[in-house]
Amino acid sequence: MGIFYSPAGNAEVWASRPAGYLSEAEWLAGNPPVPEPETQKTVEEIIAEYDALVERRLSAWAKLHGYMSADRLLSYQNSTIPRWKFEADNFRALCWDPTWAWAQSYLNAGLAQGNPAVPAWETLEALLDEHVPLSWPEYTETEQTGA
Repeated sequence: MGIFYSPAGNAEVWASRPAGYLSEAEWLAGNPPVPEPETQKTVEEIIAEYDALVERRLSAWAKLHGYMSADRLLSYQNSTIPRWKFEADNFRALCWDPTWAWAQSYLNAGLAQGNPAVPAWETLEALLDEHVPLSWPEYTETEQTGA
């Protein structure tokens, strides 16, 4: 038994190929499947994807310096341990705030132009590296104690 396509395009099961019918391969060669149209993403979906990419960059930087995530690192801004507070404060000032400020400006410009697309990770990462290079100040006891 095989599937054969009638001259009208109906898929039918036959024990052998009837005259005038096409095999499945022949039918598909002349009638390729029409791809499903892409659905437009909502602005909320675009913003969520974009935010996830920015968070990915910031968390990767925090992990590189021994923290579980960017949010975890920021939670140490009120720490009583001087090193943790120093690193959290500097991360916010040198990485978090400038990255989000630039990223939001970039996204808002795209939205204003009617082109709200989320760039590929590599593209966004390259843009952020160019416009907001990340840095990590070294903590020393003398900076904190004034000695």
